[in-house]
Amino acid sequence: MRSWLKSLVTEPLWAFSLVGGLVFCLYNVSAHQTAPEINVSAAVLDKLVEERELVMGRVLLPAERKALIQNFVDQEILVREAIARRLHLHDGNIRHRLADKMHYLLVGEPEEPQSVELAAFYRRHESRYRSPALYSFEHLFFKADKTDAEIALQQLQSAQVMPGELGEKFWLGDAIDNISAAEVVATFGATFAKRIRGLALYEWQGPYRSSRGWHLVRLQQRQPPEPLPPEILQPRLYADWKAEQRHLIRKQKMAALRAGYQIRFEGHQQ
Repeated sequence: MRSWLKSLVTEPLWAFSLVGGLVFCLYNVSAHQTAPEINVSAAVLDKLVEERELVMGRVLLPAERKALIQNFVDQEILVREAIARRLHLHDGNIRHRLADKMHYLLVGEPEEPQSVELAAFYRRHESRYRSPALYSFEHLFFKADKTDAEIALQQLQSAQVMPGELGEKFWLGDAIDNISAAEVVATFGATFAKRIRGLALYEWQGPYRSSRGWHLVRLQQRQPPEPLPPEILQPRLYADWKAEQRHLIRKQKMAALRAGYQIRFEGHQQ
């Protein structure tokens, strides 16, 4: 028996036959494996055709319909191949799009708010729904020289000259009416905007530096923030309430999903 086994192992013909038999068996197994299926339902096809016809504004030709279906199948194949190659784990753009889609699917659309809920939301965030503070002021502009501005202030305070006789031309003029704090920041800079908020009315003061030069300023009016009119308030309040509800739902859903995972951060203290 041992000699027979020895001859079976050492005989080249037997070894070749054994390997060939294994290859044949593997081939038969792989040949009879079922290929992955792509099932495209009639409902999906109808939706594809309907959407394309809406875009084109006419009924699709048979060739166009066939090409549309073929493109859909090609896309499905490519998506499956991308997942098989784990591209969604390594491509940031794909990850972001998938995460955004899941956020949308998790949250859905919140229920319509009751009037009491909107009222409570308004009370919690009342400062959001006020018009900005507005300022009106005169100013004298000195592009480069602070000293000239200081001398001009002394002349104004002693009534030696009239304001129109001093300063340089400013592109917005010498009188600025009903400008918001944000517009002051954009035009003159944050430091200048902070200065004029605390000025006394009807007095020439300065010089104050802006992003454009030096200014003497006489504040004429300070209009405090006021509640928004209903036609502006209501749609903004509704949209903000909806946005907050989406955020809260998303937060709850994500907490529930996160609880189903055991998360470890290798090499980091959390």
